[in-house]
Amino acid sequence: KAGEFIPPPPQVFLYDVLNNSIPYNLSVSISLLDHPGLLQGPSLEYGANFGQAFFPYLTIARAGTYNLAFAGDAIQAFSASFVVISADIIPGVSEGGLEFAVQPGGAIAREAFTLQPVLRLTDAFGNLATTFSGSASVIFPNASTLTGSNTSLPFSGGVAAFTDLAFGDRGMWTLTFTVGSRINATSAPFAVHPRLASLAITQQPGNTSELACMNPPVQVLLLDEDGNPAEYSRQEVSVAYIENSFRYSQFPSCGTGGCTASETFRFYIPEGATLVGAFLDVQIAKTDFNDDNEQVDLIAVNGAPVLTFCNPDGAQQCDNYVPCLTEYDVTDLALGNVLSVSVTISAAVNEWCYPRLKARVDFYGSYRPAAPERFTLDQDGNQLAIQGESAVVATGRTLTFRNLVFPSQGVGYKLLLSTPQGIDAVTGTFNVLSIASALAVPDDEQPGLAIAGEAFGQQPSVEFRDSRGNVVTSISSSVEASIFDARTDAGAAVGGVLLSGT
Repeated sequence: KAGEFIPPPPQVFLYDVLNNSIPYNLSVSISLLDHPGLLQGPSLEYGANFGQAFFPYLTIARAGTYNLAFAGDAIQAFSASFVVISADIIPGVSEGGLEFAVQPGGAIAREAFTLQPVLRLTDAFGNLATTFSGSASVIFPNASTLTGSNTSLPFSGGVAAFTDLAFGDRGMWTLTFTVGSRINATSAPFAVHPRLASLAITQQPGNTSELACMNPPVQVLLLDEDGNPAEYSRQEVSVAYIENSFRYSQFPSCGTGGCTASETFRFYIPEGATLVGAFLDVQIAKTDFNDDNEQVDLIAVNGAPVLTFCNPDGAQQCDNYVPCLTEYDVTDLALGNVLSVSVTISAAVNEWCYPRLKARVDFYGSYRPAAPERFTLDQDGNQLAIQGESAVVATGRTLTFRNLVFPSQGVGYKLLLSTPQGIDAVTGTFNVLSIASALAVPDDEQPGLAIAGEAFGQQPSVEFRDSRGNVVTSISSSVEASIFDARTDAGAAVGGVLLSGT
């Protein structure tokens, strides 16, 4: 051990070239190989007496691995390696010292410091006390002010690294630690900033496509109780639905002219949930609607008429559906968690396709669950979880939820962003659309009058739209423009005229 006499005292013996012991008197010196000056003792040189030299009362103060070197009259010898460990910590006798390897800091009230204190215990010679098995404890401030899973921590290899110390109150603080009540260390003063108090959404979610990353991503600013950015908060903020969506599709049909087909939707929102909005789309296939009196006579919801005439205007197109009702608000009719839809056609619909009536009914909407949900149910009852980074730990002032992916098309979604401490914020409403399938140029953004060689007076704008004509805002893609020749229905460089610009 450091500072103790080397046990047993080193000895050397003199031998001739034939390995015979010789009673030769020779002055022999001792040192530490590659560590000059560390070996201490009454004398580091002794005369061999009858071929033997003895070196008592030698000490080494620094812990480490060493070899002894012996030399005399151009003759050398080296000991095997040996280890010097730290000295014992003995209260009142050999106490050593306590120091900070890492000072506490980066603190916000009611959260673990971002810089947790790390203590080093050294013996009386400054060696790390690797064999000490006691603990370091906080003695100031008291436990009612400081929190953490453990304010008294055992040393491991001479180091005590705290992990979750926190203050409940803002202000300037110091921490004092003790080992055995006699070895103390006090930290430098550090600031504990005001606690996290609110979340501010700086980038609201926009309409996005199912199975596509939301773009731009949702961003949240963490604010303290003074309204300033909570720079040192390391809270985890998670995403859940505070308003979720449902969607069900049915295909009612019937086989004769004048028939009625119906479907009933039941238990489309969970128990304890509150319906926010419900809508209905009804599409009819062009089976036999090309003559007078061939029409949809009635669409009823829960027995109440909502449409008394629709003409799909076509025949012999058995799988070509056209809308008769689009986004029809049935919220008041759907409050009982049961919704029946019936479609009746005129008697004149009696040829070409069978069945005579083929309908597609899409029933969809949003609800507020009894508790936030992290999944959406599909039509078969499967739980489809939010994908991507749905929980993010703060590393600065602003959180960004990158790569959020919503797996199910729906309307009326709202997200709850919350911390384990119950601090939360609610986003605006957004829709998850079906995957973009078409490009469209809005009527008011068509290209305008052009002069050869100059930019168009009105530059065109292009929208991505899903299969229902909704604008898809989250897609990231390039669009290529070329000249379209209406005479040949083909994209071409017409008569050598080239399109320039980006």
